[in-house]
Amino acid sequence: MGCHTWFYRPITEEEREKLRSTAKDQIMKLLIRDKRIQDSFLYDLLIKSVDIDTDFWIENGWYKYNDYINKIEGKFYLDLSRPSDDDICLCKVNEYFHDNFRVKNYPRWVIHSRKELRRKMKKRYFQLTEKQLEDVSRFFKEYPGGVICFG
Repeated sequence: MGCHTWFYRPITEEEREKLRSTAKDQIMKLLIRDKRIQDSFLYDLLIKSVDIDTDFWIENGWYKYNDYINKIEGKFYLDLSRPSDDDICLCKVNEYFHDNFRVKNYPRWVIHSRKELRRKMKKRYFQLTEKQLEDVSRFFKEYPGGVICFG
């Protein structure tokens, strides 16, 4: 069977600003949902982070509670494993990328290109179908800066 293949693309500046513009309302909702509304110190830190635009609000708010945002190699990415109709996410896609192929042993690889995928997979790369390889190429072409991870 093998582990899942996850496709991510970088969050754009427009998306980050859209997230930030609604962050104060979302932070309150997230703290209520997490039953930490009494934690005024955390709330104050999150709000201050939104105001001065540090990564603290996205790491401890959005990133922590939304499974469509991931932090990989210090950058924030959107998960393309499922279409999203979330207006804030702005990642509405008609076709999504997920489990295009699978690999064994749950590697911690972060793949940045088809060439890197070939180097990491070695002989197993040649077991991929033409369609799988075309999808990988299309992903990197449509989403420059995108990455593939496994897990």
